[in-house]
Amino acid sequence: MLKVTCVVDHETLSPGLKGEHGLSLWLESGERVVLFDTSQIAEVLLHNLKTLNLPLERIGAIVLSHGHYDHTGGLQVLLERRPNLPVYANADIFRPRYSYRKGQYQSVGLVIDPQRLPAQPRFLLSNEAVEVVPGLWTTGEITRREEEPGSSPHHFIRVEEERWLADPYRDDLSLVYHGVDGLSLICGCCHAGLLNTLAHVEKRFERKVVNVVGGIHLAPASADDLDHVKNILCKKHPGVTYHLNHCTGSNAVSAFQQAFPGRVDYLKAGMSIVLG
Repeated sequence: MLKVTCVVDHETLSPGLKGEHGLSLWLESGERVVLFDTSQIAEVLLHNLKTLNLPLERIGAIVLSHGHYDHTGGLQVLLERRPNLPVYANADIFRPRYSYRKGQYQSVGLVIDPQRLPAQPRFLLSNEAVEVVPGLWTTGEITRREEEPGSSPHHFIRVEEERWLADPYRDDLSLVYHGVDGLSLICGCCHAGLLNTLAHVEKRFERKVVNVVGGIHLAPASADDLDHVKNILCKKHPGVTYHLNHCTGSNAVSAFQQAFPGRVDYLKAGMSIVLG
């Protein structure tokens, strides 16, 4: 079994927890603990970990879903306190990333100051699926994207001094847990697109997904886009249970609850679920 505790989200279960636009999930399989994403602000992450009685010393590995600041903001502090922790991510995670708003490109990517780190971090970068702990894998890079990705019109990368391209989100990955009844897909933002990620995972691991957890970046989706996603999910992925949060968006959560009654809830900071 895999116990998933949401450490950081903008919605919280109790007033003692701090909320922010960021995501961090504590994944516990027996004695093994993996921290999936490190939220936006380190102080928020550390406060919630302490409040939830989740000791830093128990963390055996960190996995980063992608390089945006709201998923990697606490990484510097964690590595200062636990310098030998392995960090799993896609090989493209260090690419600078930007958001274009009000006529300016602003950095929204991963920021780490190597001079503040007491030791060389163990970054384990791969485009392939990697087993982090027994039964828990990264998806690897989702290269086949026949459906729309979970994108934003504001996200860009710079390929030359004055040349900008829409961010292809090559660094986006999710986690896959092998349970008795099927696969559980654990997402950070799912910028590769939920439908693309589901297709990739079921082909790669040759099993059906029965749970989807985390952010699936449907907040910017139009009503027509949401209808399309729901229709494909009904047709190709019936019976899936959804524990959604972060960038999913309230409209998408409501639409999913109407389309899949009894199979959708919101995973606030402080809440735990058990998979498999």
